[in-house]
Amino acid sequence: MENSVRYILLIIGVFIILGILWDGLRRKKRQEREAPIGTIDLKRVKEKMPHRSFSSSSVSLSEPEDDIVGEVRSVGRETSRETASVGEQAILQEEIALAEPAVEPTPVVETVQPVQQAAQLGPLVQEGFVMLHLKSSYEEGMGGYTLLQTLLANHLQFGAKQFFHCYENNNPKAKVLFSVSSDEAPGTFNPTAMRDFNCQGLMLFMNAEHHKQPLRVFEAMLDTAESLAEALDADVFINQDQPCDEAHLAQLRSELK
Repeated sequence: MENSVRYILLIIGVFIILGILWDGLRRKKRQEREAPIGTIDLKRVKEKMPHRSFSSSSVSLSEPEDDIVGEVRSVGRETSRETASVGEQAILQEEIALAEPAVEPTPVVETVQPVQQAAQLGPLVQEGFVMLHLKSSYEEGMGGYTLLQTLLANHLQFGAKQFFHCYENNNPKAKVLFSVSSDEAPGTFNPTAMRDFNCQGLMLFMNAEHHKQPLRVFEAMLDTAESLAEALDADVFINQDQPCDEAHLAQLRSELK
């Protein structure tokens, strides 16, 4: 009986001791958790932290905060200086552009050759006759049935003195307004032998003294000359050497009034 009581007390004492030890460990862990940051063992924390390495392009975590702030400020100053430098260059270029006088393009002055005045040829109406010449653009000249058909198409009819004539109202029995001859002597045509005929040009002429309205007849003759020139690929001349221009036409119209 005494031995049983003794064993029971021994077991109870063991449990009490274990309870005291467990309570002490629990309180210690709680104190460590509730301890302020300043009391943590930094050495132990650093030993438990994993070691990390960073590339050269990243910022090192071991650098002091002051050094990082200094670098940021330095970079900011350099950027400000570069920005200011670019701004100063732009302002300087603008001032130079404003200071330079604007260069205006030099106007191109076209040299106009003096036009020969028709008055230098003297009177264009000679003894009442007015003439216009047609010169072929080809060395072989003009001729053949092409020339005959062109003359007839412009209301010119073969008639007196073997010339082609423009009649009033296209009536061969009416008055001749103007005539057309070859520019080669004797200036005549032969309609039956036109296949072998050839000349370098034509001459249109009128006698202003035979008409009450010579200016009107001249305008009709000028229209026919221009029509023939276009059809035969020729040029209109006021004489053998002088191309017909507005100055000559103005003088002729003035003399025919």
